[in-house]
Amino acid sequence: DNAFSSNDVYATLANSENGSQIYESFGIADLTGNTINGILVKVEAKFSSTANQSELTIELSWDGGTSWTTAKRAFQYQTADLTMLYGGADAWSRTFVPSELTNTNFKVRITNSLPPATANDLSADLVNVQVFYTVVTLPNKIYQVKQAVNRASTY
Repeated sequence: DNAFSSNDVYATLANSENGSQIYESFGIADLTGNTINGILVKVEAKFSSTANQSELTIELSWDGGTSWTTAKRAFQYQTADLTMLYGGADAWSRTFVPSELTNTNFKVRITNSLPPATANDLSADLVNVQVFYTVVTLPNKIYQVKQAVNRASTY
């Protein structure tokens, strides 16, 4: 619960050597009928140690956590506090459709994937998702038919 607002109250996974945190329930609007162009994941996170480097990766799930996209390297810093990773189909290794972006299906996993000799604590303050999409409009023919039906129903 701590990673849904940027307030310096962190969700921490102690000694997170290869450890992961999974986030869900982003409340993405119903985009049925639209085309998903890309997904931006914003993560405010840090590691506890300044002596060792760690790598944070991000993966997305479209089926409740059963399957995951190819892990994308977000940053390799010591105590960083912000990263943003945008991806279309190429970056996330798949094309998303609106029905996969529900609270039940869509999840974000962040992982300390390059552990140092001494494990670091992985702390996330914010995990935010923004979906870019194109509104699909009806072809002109269908629109005209709808207009004709509407006019006929007013008589």
